[in-house]
Amino acid sequence: MQIGVDYSLDYWNENNWEADALKMAKTGVKTVRLTDISWTMLEPLDNQFNFEWLDKLISLFSSNGISVILSTPTSYPPLWLYQKCPYIVQTDKYGNSRQIGEKGNRCINSDVFIGYVKRFLEAYAEKYAPHPNVAAWQIDDKIEAYPCTCDNCKDAFKSWLSEKYETLGNINMAFENPYAYTDWNQISPPNTVINPTLELEYKRFICDCIENFVKMQLNIIRKYNAKARITVNTYVGDNAPDYYKMKGNLNVSLFESYPIKKV
Repeated sequence: MQIGVDYSLDYWNENNWEADALKMAKTGVKTVRLTDISWTMLEPLDNQFNFEWLDKLISLFSSNGISVILSTPTSYPPLWLYQKCPYIVQTDKYGNSRQIGEKGNRCINSDVFIGYVKRFLEAYAEKYAPHPNVAAWQIDDKIEAYPCTCDNCKDAFKSWLSEKYETLGNINMAFENPYAYTDWNQISPPNTVINPTLELEYKRFICDCIENFVKMQLNIIRKYNAKARITVNTYVGDNAPDYYKMKGNLNVSLFESYPIKKV
């Protein structure tokens, strides 16, 4: 069994890296998870990558007999990306955009966002997927099936329903709609009106979107290292995706448990 730790670089000063690595080695730490929140550090400006600091850190851990798990920091887009493309944020069921700065606040059905993710991961994986001291990869960070209701998700949901049900008549029969759909443009994601079937189908749709999002990242990493060990850090929450479907593409199961603090 190997002991590992998480090392969130936004919280630790570079001046402490060498001392921290030495302490880890002395206490028996064999692997360290990095970069789960570090997209801004790795791409501080649009299409300008900075990998020098990570090269230094991986080398430092390697010299102390410690391997690394690299995370894809796609749950924390840089502020420059939000500034350039404010429409990539998620929309809640009331039609309001979520606040910039919240974890995971990005629409994974936005072609624009996915384009930036692919560009980043191509550069990131090409450099580090073959690295001998990279033991594994973690995709995203506690990935959620958040029920975004933006126009991107609305259009994708209609396409998903069309593929599953083929006709509006089949949808009306399955949903037992009191107000039958007569036009595809009448279909919207769940809002404040309670419709259990619509909500269930939207949950399934979002879970499929999450699976595709993870698979897209996995394929880019394996493009540069077919034997890369890949996981996601799962947890139990209101917006948990379908981990059973997702894990068919992964090597390792990982679960994060956060102790409940009693006040």
